[in-house]
Amino acid sequence: MSALELEKTISTQSDRLATINQQIQRLQQQQLGTRLQRGMQLAQELEQLSAEREELVEQLRQSNQRIMFNWK
Repeated sequence: MSALELEKTISTQSDRLATINQQIQRLQQQQLGTRLQRGMQLAQELEQLSAEREELVEQLRQSNQRIMFNWK
């Protein structure tokens, strides 16, 4: 994978991470004022987004390691 491809991958992953963080923040705010059933649905969505965020953070870490390795 070229450095340019890695940069594009990192940019895409960073954008997705920012979107997920915004969604998580929105869901956390909504969760505070909803009924139990809706709160449970939001909790599930929040859990899924949190897992996706963790995966993206790991992918970004690996991409950054590849860039550092390629530049050495």
